[in-house]
Amino acid sequence: MAIAALLGAEEFGFATAALVSSGCVMMRKCHLDTCPVGVATQNPELRKRFPGKPEHVVNFMLFVAEELREIMAQLGFRTVAEMVGRVDLLEARAAVGHWKARGVDFSSVFRQPVRKNDSPLRCVETPDEKDLTSIKELLGRHLEYTGSTPAGDILAAWPRAALQFVKVMPKDLKRALQADCRAKVLQVAAAG
Repeated sequence: MAIAALLGAEEFGFATAALVSSGCVMMRKCHLDTCPVGVATQNPELRKRFPGKPEHVVNFMLFVAEELREIMAQLGFRTVAEMVGRVDLLEARAAVGHWKARGVDFSSVFRQPVRKNDSPLRCVETPDEKDLTSIKELLGRHLEYTGSTPAGDILAAWPRAALQFVKVMPKDLKRALQADCRAKVLQVAAAG
């Protein structure tokens, strides 16, 4: 995860690892309804074999987070957001003389992107009014339920504090949301 973040990843997928931590043996028979350990089946007899518990996935994620925190501490980062795109901290290890690795050039992968006006390395946008309204409501509820001092401070200085928020919007997610919106508009137009 740390290397992926340093290379520029803003999202991380854990689906397969979470399945394995809950007991999946990767038989690749999910679509046949014959999962031998009862993970991916509707068959009640096979489901009885399922060994997994939610705690297994929680423990796996805690171990991943703990290891990531240790790596971040070694590199001097406090947040994952600070790590994104910091390819300057990576080094390509020389291949161990394997014939397939000879001549592989990682210079374009480890190249620091040219940024204009100190723009962020992450995909950030200015939140719109709807986002800010939602944030303010969530902070209000958080303050109400927990008595959080930071939430109270942010709300007390709201117009100024609102300027500090950024919206992290990965390009793939934005594309998917736009496609979904277009599909809904077409569906409404076709029905109307």
